Amino acid sequence: KYTWEQTADQTLREYQQILGISTAVSAETVQVKTIDIGQVGQSSRKDEADKLLDEGEAAARRREYNLAHTLFEQAEKIDPLLVRSYRARGAVYLAENLVGQARRYFESALRINASDAKSLSGLGMCDLNEGNTESAYNNILRALEVEPFQLVAILQLVQCSYILERFERLEGVLRRYLHDFAQDNEMRYCLAGCLYKQNRIGESQSEIKLVLEKNPAHQGAIQLQEIIAGKPTQSAVAVKAETQIPRALFSEKIGQLEEEKHQRRYESMIEKSTIYLTEPGMSREERSIIECLKAEAHIFSSQIEIAEEIYRRVLAEDADYPRALCGQGALASSRGQSVEAREAFERALRKNNKSDIALAGLGMVEQATGQFEQAWGLFKQAVQLNPENGRALYGIIELGYHFSRFSDIEQALKAYLECHPGDLNYLYALAGCFFRQGRMFEAQQEIEKVIILDPENKNANEMIKLIEERRYTGPVVGSQMQQMRS
Repeated sequence: KYTWEQTADQTLREYQQILGISTAVSAETVQVKTIDIGQVGQSSRKDEADKLLDEGEAAARRREYNLAHTLFEQAEKIDPLLVRSYRARGAVYLAENLVGQARRYFESALRINASDAKSLSGLGMCDLNEGNTESAYNNILRALEVEPFQLVAILQLVQCSYILERFERLEGVLRRYLHDFAQDNEMRYCLAGCLYKQNRIGESQSEIKLVLEKNPAHQGAIQLQEIIAGKPTQSAVAVKAETQIPRALFSEKIGQLEEEKHQRRYESMIEKSTIYLTEPGMSREERSIIECLKAEAHIFSSQIEIAEEIYRRVLAEDADYPRALCGQGALASSRGQSVEAREAFERALRKNNKSDIALAGLGMVEQATGQFEQAWGLFKQAVQLNPENGRALYGIIELGYHFSRFSDIEQALKAYLECHPGDLNYLYALAGCFFRQGRMFEAQQEIEKVIILDPENKNANEMIKLIEERRYTGPVVGSQMQQMRS
């Protein structure tokens, strides 16, 4: 790999690439019909490297990231100047949310070819992930100068333009794209939104009309039309302050992410939130919610550093954003930093005194420091505001057993199960609560629901035996008490 001949070959290829020339083969050489063994070897190596890259990209699509990295490394050893291999590794690191490593590989690709559009776009995505929107905007524009119809880069530019409130360059990019792809309804909708944000209402309405002619049910276009119809004479300043569009669609997506969180589908949450964050039209509040949901998914996936970076980015936009403060507080609490955790939760409550997440977090801090009565009160406030707050509900169950406050546990569990009637863990918990109070018939009713939904559930089958053996009202002691708490 490090012979003088190999070094000379690599240097020659680099000069040729910079100058945009290729090695000319003279007519005499062709007539002689000699075989250049070096060229044959180069062609063979290139084919082998391309094959490895194809296999690596296929592995990445299957999310077999370790295999993909191995295959890309093998390709790099064959030809260290393959832009595609560096770019592909950058893309895989980005998929793994390892932004620093992704950046290094995109930059390596650009050192070989400074005009590689996909690497410029990848670098822009790294900038966006790190909250450097200005740099992302410039890199994405450079990418689009090279490849004007690169859809990923166009969507990234839409996102940056809405964040930076700059729409002139975006308009030019969208019009250029639509000149060649006039049937792309989504891009025409983006153009309508771009014109609306510049207060060019008449032009925006013309584009909306074209969108709705092709798809009368296009929700974004309908909502934008309604906004314009409601405020047709707004000044540019008022339009700039107008809530981003389309509201209902992002509310629905946020709801989907919340449900996926409840279902513990954290990988899917990360994937979907990453896609949603590239879409145009969301308000800063909606963006912050999606960012925080993404951070929470990373926490549950044990990717703490990524979550911390997301929270820092959100708080750079709004230093008192409650959900991000609560996320930082939870991380501090998990590290045993009670003072820092308390400060973060209290700041969140000062911003929003109805934040069930902050109340539950503060309850968690009080419980960790032995202030059980204060923690109990905070957990109760949290579940009254939001019966689905899992951390507060867990605190109610745990401290409820400590204080023998079973009626409060029962009330909290029933409120939660009204929202999630098929949650086996909490059906089991309610059965345990009834069992602990000696209400065997009600305990059996609840535990039978668990067995119907999950006949092999070990804990439920053990409890049904206990209920059958112990049909009396009275205290449960020893190992049975511990089992009910579990």
